[in-house]
Order: sequence, then C-alpha cells, then structure tokens
Amino acid sequence: MECGGERHTLEGKVYMTATTGGFSLNIETPFENIEKAVLAANVDMGDKIKVQATASLSDNENTFNFEYDRMNNSFLAVATSPYFATTTLNASYTRTQGNLQFNMSFMNGQDTFSGHFTISSMDRNNITIKTEIATPIPELDRINFLLKYIKKEYTNIVVSLDKPVFFRANAKFSNLNREVKGNLNMNLEDQYIEADFEVPLTRFAPRATLTLPGHKYGVAANYESGLYSHKASADLFLNDVAHRGNFNIRTKAPYELGFRLDDWSRFHLRTDSSFLLM
Repeated sequence: MECGGERHTLEGKVYMTATTGGFSLNIETPFENIEKAVLAANVDMGDKIKVQATASLSDNENTFNFEYDRMNNSFLAVATSPYFATTTLNASYTRTQGNLQFNMSFMNGQDTFSGHFTISSMDRNNITIKTEIATPIPELDRINFLLKYIKKEYTNIVVSLDKPVFFRANAKFSNLNREVKGNLNMNLEDQYIEADFEVPLTRFAPRATLTLPGHKYGVAANYESGLYSHKASADLFLNDVAHRGNFNIRTKAPYELGFRLDDWSRFHLRTDSSFLLM
C-alpha cells in the first residue's frame, strides 16, 4: 500500500502439518521509524522438539532457539540479542536404577556457570545427594555440597559444604525400645561444636553435653528405687569444673539417710534399734 508517496507493506504466513507449525509476520513502513519489523516462530514436535522464535526491529535481531532431545533426555536453549550478551542454557539428565544425574551449564557472554547433580537412592532409607557447581567467580570457582541420609538401627544424616564457608555436620539418632540417643557435631571453618544426649527408656538416667569453642557444658542425672531404698545423683559440668551431688534413703532397718555435694558437704546417718552411727 502506498500513501502520500510512502510505501507500507504487511505480509503474513501461517503453516501447519502433523508435527510442525509456524507463522511469520513482516512489516515495512516508515511510520515511527519502524522501517522493517519481523516476527516469526516455528515449532517441530518430531523426535526432537524444536522451537525457534525471531523478533527483529530495523537491524536489531533477537532470537530464541530451544531443542529437546527426548531420546537422550537433554535440552539446549540459546537466546541472542543486541541488548544483552548471548545466553546459552544446556541441560541433560540420565536415570538408571537407583541413580539420577542432572547436568546443566549456563553461559552469559564469556561467563560460564555449570552444575552436576547426582541423587543416589538404593531405597528410601539410603539416599545421597551430591552437587558440584563451577562458577567464573574466583572465590567460588568450585562448590561442593553433600547430603547423606541413612536409616538403620541408627539414623545418620551428613551435610557438608566447602564454599563460601566450610561447613560439615554429622547427626546420629536412635529411637530404640530401650533408649533414645542423639549426637550432632559440626565444623564451621575452624570452629567445632558438638551436642550429645542419651535418654534410657527403662530407667531414669538422662545425660546431655554441649561442646562449644573454648567451653564445655554437661548435665547427667540418675535415680534408682528399690523396695525400701531410693538413690538419686546429679552431675553438672562447666568447662573443666565438675559438680556432683547424691542423695540416698532407706526406709527399713537399718535405716539410712545421706547426701553429698562435691567434697565439701556431706551427711550420713544410719541407725536401727541398737545403735546410732554418724
């Protein structure tokens, strides 16, 4: 179409087959300095799924290409534009019995980020996840992450990370008919932290400790009861100092009563119908 000596062109096309389809739209006009604009897209749903899209204005062309290979479980995506650096995303995964691996790389201009992910699962009680990530950042050139979960008589969980800070934690728990136990130790850079506890289910004797950088704390208790006697004790740990106390009583001859607190306070009384000892 011509109007006032200016030419305007509009051209469109659409096609479709059993597995493919697409359209294109071309515009040429001096209106708003558009000059030439193109919008096009194509889709192929064959053995490989392909998507191609183009949008251009004047001499600025933007493209997007996507390809998925169903046989090899991989895909590639590439985007180009004068407004940003060429961006490429490439990923693939493989699955075998008990293992799943996933690889991915991302490129933006000259910078490349990549990752390798592995999930190993023999069963729901034995799972390991490993991650390796590479980046163009010098401080984070390679990052390794590990998560492991094992459940047998004890449940064991391991978590580790080497960057941006070094961290490793190991947790172990048990929940048996006779006791409940737990242990957690962590390394954070050059600092070590540990927590430990034990709770028997057949008697009263809980115990717990906590180790921090430069400090250690702990507590323990015990209680025993017979037909005519009762005994109780407790321990308290503050760094290298331990405080201990106990108490006992007997309610049938010979009668007995006693307590002790560390080494500086103690009392003991035992008696029957014939003598008194103190």
